[in-house]
Amino acid sequence: MSATATSSLFPLRLTLAGLVSVKAYPVPATNMLVVEAKGIESVILRGLDGKIVAQSVANTVNSDTIIINLDQNKPAAGLYLLCATTKTGPVVLKIPVE
Repeated sequence: MSATATSSLFPLRLTLAGLVSVKAYPVPATNMLVVEAKGIESVILRGLDGKIVAQSVANTVNSDTIIINLDQNKPAAGLYLLCATTKTGPVVLKIPVE
C-alpha cells in the first residue's frame, strides 16, 4: 500500500492508495482541530504515550467533518497522533499542537 502526504500550515492531508483521504486543519492546531474525510466515523487524539487527549464521533451518518475542541483539555504543545476511523478503515496522522 502506498501513501502520499502533503503538509503546510493549512491543511494536512493524507491519501492512502486512493482509498481514503483525510484532511486535518489548522496545522499546527491551537484551540480546535477540524478533520474531514468521506465516511468519517470517529477521531481520537492521542499523546505519543498513547493516552487519549480528546475524542469525538460524527454527529450524523452522512457527516464528513468532525471538530475536536482542544480548549476543554488544553493539551501541552507538542506532537500528537490523530487516529481517524472511516468506513474504509483507520488512518493515523501526526498533528502538531501549539
